[in-house]
Amino acid sequence: MIVRTCKGAAKAKDSDYLFTNSRYKANKPISTAAAITRIRETLEFCGFSESRNGNLSAHTLRKTFALRYFELMQEQVGEYRALSELAKQLNHANTDVTRRYICLDVQTVTNVFANFD
Repeated sequence: MIVRTCKGAAKAKDSDYLFTNSRYKANKPISTAAAITRIRETLEFCGFSESRNGNLSAHTLRKTFALRYFELMQEQVGEYRALSELAKQLNHANTDVTRRYICLDVQTVTNVFANFD
């Protein structure tokens, strides 16, 4: 959602990169520090603010990716395999780390208590 919103605000095509190195005519990667700065500036440009959305950083995108990846995979292959695949993608030591990372335990408890009458 964030990438789609940002590309729309920048009037970019799907095949365009959001972050390019303007010093080089060739397709060269930008530095980590430059990426962090540009991600924060781009999120602010697209209307996401720290006061409204909390801390904005490259990590925001990583966590958003992780949660969306899990939700899509869970529908297709089930929770256990989705967690396992996501743990590999994020380079986590095990699925317990991944479960805490995407706040799955908090969501599960919330859902259980929501069903109590």
